[in-house]
Amino acid sequence: MSVLLDAECLQEPEYILENDIIAGKSTASGDMDEGIECGYSKIYEIVEESVQTTPDVISVSSSLCDSGFTESVNDKLNLHCLECVIDLPPKKSHRDGVVQCTCSNMEHDGFEDYVSEIYLHRLSLEEKYHVPACLDNQPEVSTGVRRVLIQWLTSVHHSLKLCQDTLYLAVNIIDRVLDVMQVSRDCLELLGVTCLLVASKQNEICPPEIHELLEKCEDTFTREQVKQLEMIVLMATSFDLLAPTVQQFLEYFASFCLAMCAADEEQTYRLKMARAVGRCLLELTLQDYEFCQFRPSLLALCVWKASVEHLKTYDGNFIPPGMTIVKQHYDLCLAEVHLFIDNFRQSCPDITSVCEKYADLYGQK
Repeated sequence: MSVLLDAECLQEPEYILENDIIAGKSTASGDMDEGIECGYSKIYEIVEESVQTTPDVISVSSSLCDSGFTESVNDKLNLHCLECVIDLPPKKSHRDGVVQCTCSNMEHDGFEDYVSEIYLHRLSLEEKYHVPACLDNQPEVSTGVRRVLIQWLTSVHHSLKLCQDTLYLAVNIIDRVLDVMQVSRDCLELLGVTCLLVASKQNEICPPEIHELLEKCEDTFTREQVKQLEMIVLMATSFDLLAPTVQQFLEYFASFCLAMCAADEEQTYRLKMARAVGRCLLELTLQDYEFCQFRPSLLALCVWKASVEHLKTYDGNFIPPGMTIVKQHYDLCLAEVHLFIDNFRQSCPDITSVCEKYADLYGQK
């Protein structure tokens, strides 16, 4: 059973999530502009005492030593030294003659040797976070309304100068909330900025403050409403924000192809321009509900292939490792991407010039 989420319900002391199992109260007001606190004690305060699975008293230890953990281990064990507890694996050495993908953006700083493992892990998780039909149970949110919301949220994201993946994660969170809760139109802007706040806390070094987001809504909503909806969003997503995004797959595919042609400067330049075109196209496809039906890795691959074809270059007939591709789904997705590019070129004939700002999106030329 879904519950309609609107702006008025956020002012009430109670709300309902997940088939009436969880009920709670709005968070206490405060002067801080940081949204909700992350302590476990604050999380459990919203659960009613009538729920049988919740302990009556929740105690939070100030440290691992205070939790009683030392009673079950050797007294000589140094709990402040992780290397004393865990045998860390030795650093892997690459085999000679094997092409290694090296993503040079900030996301992989210090983890360059594990880029392929990170990619395969994300590939194994994408089905868990993919919501292809999030509008099926939405009486007030149509594909057109969602398009306007994402278009507006993209402009907010650009004005705040946030990293691109924050936008993709925010849209994923919005779709996951729409998949489990009914949302009224008057609450969509609030939902958008709240999901952007949650995604920023996950990705950004310095996430925007609540008053900055409220200014984008012309102060239609209050700080307390954002805090309360932030709790609802986190509970609706089970506090699970590690969703792999389509942009992450595109970056891996492009980096893999660039590593294979590193010796050819002309080809490297063309592939970097194809990556810039792909980044631009992917950001635009966020607004199109039809592209939500495809898995992120499949959509990223089709956008990459279409971008390479558009620039009349060659990617070595690249096939992503570890990825299972159904030809029927691939052909359908690729056809949709080509149609999208053709429609885009009618309003903007020179796509390459428009995508110049995406070339150094991560400080890499």
